[in-house]
Amino acid sequence: MPTSQEASTFLNDVLSAEVIPEGKMAYFRGRLANRFHALVLSEFARLEAAGKINGAKLARRISREPAQISRWLGSAGNWTFDTLSDLLLGMGYEPDLSVIDLRAEGKHIQDAEGLAHISWADLNAANDALGTYHRAPQVEQPKPSITVQAA
Repeated sequence: MPTSQEASTFLNDVLSAEVIPEGKMAYFRGRLANRFHALVLSEFARLEAAGKINGAKLARRISREPAQISRWLGSAGNWTFDTLSDLLLGMGYEPDLSVIDLRAEGKHIQDAEGLAHISWADLNAANDALGTYHRAPQVEQPKPSITVQAA
């Protein structure tokens, strides 16, 4: 079993390394794609439940086939910035973005399975080599760093 000095921690590789490992960059790329997908999907579901939009109407508004809308809403896949912008604009929104300082104390990150929120300190202590994460007790949900504003 590796000692704490030998163990590679998740954020240590991101924050301290001269070159960030490709796997860490891939994790955060996927995390961002999933967050954007969840944002668009939740807004679509909210508008659809209110009877304000459906897949066919969204498709017409952005000059796409309904099947394409279904594929996009079904998975984050290989979305581009254009995809994100088109989908939100078709619903009457655009994103409002902010950044989070990974070094800041008290910041939280949702684990890979989306089951619990853990502090950066706990995540930093997780053993990345095993791909496991120590789950902290559930804490109050942090304010979203991505919001949607009506266009």
